[in-house]
Amino acid sequence: MNHISSNSKKHWKSIGLPLLAVFLLLAGCTPYYQFQVDSIADKSVGLGESFIVVSGNPDLHEGNLRFIEAKNYVVKAMEGKGFYESRSLQNADMILEINFGVGDPREVLDVTHYPQTYWTHGRSYSVSVPVRNANGKVIGFERRIFREPSRSYTHWEERIQRVTLYDKSLELKAFDNRTGNSVQAAELWGVNVRNTDTSPDLRYYLPLMLAAAIPYIGENTGVIQTVQLTDTDPEVLFLREPS
Repeated sequence: MNHISSNSKKHWKSIGLPLLAVFLLLAGCTPYYQFQVDSIADKSVGLGESFIVVSGNPDLHEGNLRFIEAKNYVVKAMEGKGFYESRSLQNADMILEINFGVGDPREVLDVTHYPQTYWTHGRSYSVSVPVRNANGKVIGFERRIFREPSRSYTHWEERIQRVTLYDKSLELKAFDNRTGNSVQAAELWGVNVRNTDTSPDLRYYLPLMLAAAIPYIGENTGVIQTVQLTDTDPEVLFLREPS
């Protein structure tokens, strides 16, 4: 996983320049996904150790199979950070609300650059060349044949096309459950992950988005962080591994 952060752990790589990323994609390397991560936290009271996951969307009840799948990813991500899932709400230090979704499709005009190659065909031509004797006097003429090879010329051209984009989001909010009053529970930390590209497949992206969130759980980014991931990053493989 690649991201821009001054306080990141050593195993999180720094992202390359956008042009380099484009070059790698064109070269056939593993494609990457880009996410915007924004997190905030209040560590003054401590984060606790145990948690329980609940739905932050009233339209997505906790018996819904999509919620259960997302919850399993969240539990693995939290356990990877050193927390553990509580067996009951009463014993949980944190109530962890999760909400995720994909927005309506929207069309934009996109300018792409692609190489265009042109060829000039080779040709042959003859030239009359004077023939001189040992004294330098022209004593006749002969014809010599010259051949020019075919040549190629490549330049980049612009192409404008309509692209359909989908905004995908994942939100995690942790509330302090140690006070015993969930109605007035203080928020301990929150992480928002956003992605916009041409895929509407939120189910495929959920483990990717959680992998992007892992370094920032319980942390304060201060500013929005850009995170880049591939399907082969260890954090993604860990979350997708069957339990």
